[in-house]
Amino acid sequence: MQDAMNADPEKLIEHLQRGNENDEGEAVFQLDSFIFSEEGISGDLIADAIEASKASGKTIAYHLGELGLNPNIIITPARTVPEISERNQPRKKKS
Repeated sequence: MQDAMNADPEKLIEHLQRGNENDEGEAVFQLDSFIFSEEGISGDLIADAIEASKASGKTIAYHLGELGLNPNIIITPARTVPEISERNQPRKKKS
């Protein structure tokens, strides 16, 4: 998982495929997109990105960028990815 998190974010967004909404268990990444604009953002643009995502299989974040919105995207491991656990006891020394 560490190698996946070290990947180039722009390439990752370009190549990720939209997951099945009903099966989050297969997800490796979770993407949270934030869009800021002083002029405001049309709900129609966001709706267009969602529809384009459904049609193409690309992520909504990818299509937001294609529409010129320049979203801020946070990429984290999906909730289904297990946390790395620490060792409970130190290793025994070989005698």
